[in-house]
Amino acid sequence: MAVPSQEPPTAPAATTKSSVPSESIGPEINDHLATLWDIWTASAAKTPDAEALVSMWQTESPTWTITPIIPNHDDHTTPSPYIRWTYRDLYARSSALASQLEAHGVKPGDRVALFLWNSAEWALFAWASARLGAVLCPLDPRVIATDGQSLLSATTPAVIVVQDEAGTAALSIPDLPIKLLIQCSGSLLQPNYTSLSSLLTFAPPTFTPESPLSLPHPLPSPSPVPFSAPALIVFTSGTTSTPKGCLHSHSHLLAQTHNYDRNPPLSPPDRWVVHMPASHIFAINHLLRAWREGDAVILPSHSFSVHSTLDALVKEKGTMMSAVPALVKALVGHPQFPGKEELRLNLVAIGGTVITPEDIRLCREGLGAKDAVQGMFFLMLPCLVCGCSLEERNNVWGFLPPPNNCERGMTNGYFETRVWDE
Repeated sequence: MAVPSQEPPTAPAATTKSSVPSESIGPEINDHLATLWDIWTASAAKTPDAEALVSMWQTESPTWTITPIIPNHDDHTTPSPYIRWTYRDLYARSSALASQLEAHGVKPGDRVALFLWNSAEWALFAWASARLGAVLCPLDPRVIATDGQSLLSATTPAVIVVQDEAGTAALSIPDLPIKLLIQCSGSLLQPNYTSLSSLLTFAPPTFTPESPLSLPHPLPSPSPVPFSAPALIVFTSGTTSTPKGCLHSHSHLLAQTHNYDRNPPLSPPDRWVVHMPASHIFAINHLLRAWREGDAVILPSHSFSVHSTLDALVKEKGTMMSAVPALVKALVGHPQFPGKEELRLNLVAIGGTVITPEDIRLCREGLGAKDAVQGMFFLMLPCLVCGCSLEERNNVWGFLPPPNNCERGMTNGYFETRVWDE
């Protein structure tokens, strides 16, 4: 298991019979020559009071202590209030956290490993890492006991962040020069760990209308890392071989957030229901895209739950969602499904090994989504091809008529693809 260097190896020459270069019909991309922090702070400055994050399974004290909410299992409802942060809130908290990380010696290029569920803490560390120019390494907390040590050995992080005491108890730390071990929640703090709440013990900052994003206490200036610098490492699933680390630069991540979307920017902003693991590139793509546009991210639960996803679609009026065909069928067939008239879905990005026209129709006719897009996602080259409109009448995207029975789509403007004829 290894993380690749920043410079990818040269691809070998094609040995197949013929090659046909693709035609890029994606939109012109004009904001990818920047860092994540550049884009996120632009969103925060433009709409500081717009919602940036809703975590429906967590609550927060006045001193910024984040704790899970215990749901009422009798009626399957979750008490309110749960975490609801504006861009101003997320900017302030992540900047304060960046200050603390810098005080512990974290510098540009250092790797920050996260064994976190889909949580508010994930957002905090993503933004704080971007501000410092550190490299975010989101790791799957479900494998913390079995693969945690080997994943850490591959990433060689300066900071390790674990969700709770169950995670810290299960994790074996390899012999690495770790600068900081952080436990986000839980009443029992494991030895050698620092609690996240202790890093954020000071009073929340106040703002003035004249300078809505200024903070009254010393904070690090945004690191002048280039847009070509590493920003993210994600790992393959390990289904067919040992998990491998995939390195992404700031510009690559920003370029791949430009999914094909036939809708113009909507008002009010979209609300992205993110229920896939935050260690998966599909979920990361949606998180980055939402914050690039000044939209809201909704986290229904710490890990995937059909009921929680439905709850987010109904209560929080989610407008954007990723899905596989089985999830779409489960939502429509859920005993508490209120009917598509109660939902506000604009777009379903559907993925999977096989996507049929019926799957697309169910997104539109069953869930009431205005549009549905099939996307091809790879850890190494995420969001390479997205389905394009083929039948305007029925709005079924991405399928050629028989006898071809193959999928077609468009290449995003920042990519070039080649298809080999075997």
